[in-house]
Amino acid sequence: MMCDASEMLAAALEQMDGIIAGSKAMTYSNGLFDCQSPTSPFMGSLRALHLLEDLRTALDLMDPEEKRSLRSQVSESTAEGLMEWLQNRLTNGHGSAAGESVYQERLSRLESDKECLVLQVSVLTDQVEVQGEKIRDLDSCLEEHRMKLNATEELLQQELLSRSALEKEKLELLTEVSALKLKLAAAEGDYRESEGLYQDVKEMRLKLTAMEDERQVYEKSLYSTKVCIPQSQEELINLQKQLEEREKTFGQLQHQAFPESPNTEEPQNKEKDVEMERMRNTLESLKAANEEKDFKIQELQQSLICYKRVQEMTVSVQGSTDKPRDEDRRQGHCHSDTPPTGDTEETDEPQLIPCSELLPEASLEAPTDRCTGLGGMG
Repeated sequence: MMCDASEMLAAALEQMDGIIAGSKAMTYSNGLFDCQSPTSPFMGSLRALHLLEDLRTALDLMDPEEKRSLRSQVSESTAEGLMEWLQNRLTNGHGSAAGESVYQERLSRLESDKECLVLQVSVLTDQVEVQGEKIRDLDSCLEEHRMKLNATEELLQQELLSRSALEKEKLELLTEVSALKLKLAAAEGDYRESEGLYQDVKEMRLKLTAMEDERQVYEKSLYSTKVCIPQSQEELINLQKQLEEREKTFGQLQHQAFPESPNTEEPQNKEKDVEMERMRNTLESLKAANEEKDFKIQELQQSLICYKRVQEMTVSVQGSTDKPRDEDRRQGHCHSDTPPTGDTEETDEPQLIPCSELLPEASLEAPTDRCTGLGGMG
């Protein structure tokens, strides 16, 4: 706005100079002289004067024939108007002296107005310079603020980028933590399973120690049974031979018996029958004892097969549990305990599980007693 005011004042001063130099008409609007408006009479008169001057020069340059042709083209009304205007100007020339004083007064007023306007223009120019300096200061401040704003925006962008990076890292860490939790849960489950297997292995070791003792007892009984079996078989063969011989002798005696003396040999026949019955009973008991021993031998063989199977299972289970137990020993979580079980010690070797449930109670009797009984009967 200050620039617009200074421009308006400069234009007004130029107009005042033109008016003082020879202008005869002007208008005053809003405290400023507007001499260039298209509606002002000053502009109309100047235009008319310029047109008249142009007409005069054009006519001077024309030939007489051209002047006559041009005169014929001008309308009568235009020619009459020009003639009347020129005649009125000639008649009014006598009153121009009175108007000169009026023009002088107007010129003096215009000079005073010009001086006032010059003062106003100088004041406004100073104000414009001051305002310009202020504007330049404000522009510099605005530029500084813009630079600060740009720097702040850059910092904000960097902060947003760093925050997004931190958010990504946070999500990655959360996923990693969840994965680690799952791994920890799986490791705990494996540890519990290995602990359960370790306890099972301990129990199996205890059972194997007991079964080893039973196996030794069974082996001793089997050995003694195997030793007694040939003796009993020999005794059985001898008894069968004796029985056959006595049956033969009994048959011969029956054939050689006399019919007249049946009463005298009847007690002897009864004694022989009793002896034969006793020998038959002994033979049947020996057969039953042999069958029972064969059945016990079969049971012992089955128990040995069961022991071998259990031993193989124990070896496989021990091989699967040795690795986690070694890792636990290295980490210090598990310690090897060797509690004494009677005269035997717990070792890493596979031991037997007691199969006493598989055998009947009758098979637990000592076979040596039966062998001694058979010897007594023989």
